[in-house]
Amino acid sequence: MLLRYMVLSQTQKSLKKHQKIIYQILLYFNLCDTLIQVLTVIILDHQPEYKDQIVWQIEARLVLRDLTLTLT
Repeated sequence: MLLRYMVLSQTQKSLKKHQKIIYQILLYFNLCDTLIQVLTVIILDHQPEYKDQIVWQIEARLVLRDLTLTLT
């Protein structure tokens, strides 16, 4: 029980220490996500033949975002 408390306590300290970095990473992902959405709309408007490639990239981005949110 004491070991469990020590591990949880250390984890909380570590999270507090790295909280600013985690928020910066999430902000970066949100900014990148917004930029990719805007570029996707522009590309699809001008070159619809890239639709399949863009859809694959969007799916990969969503998986990466979900994984990042799960880890944080």
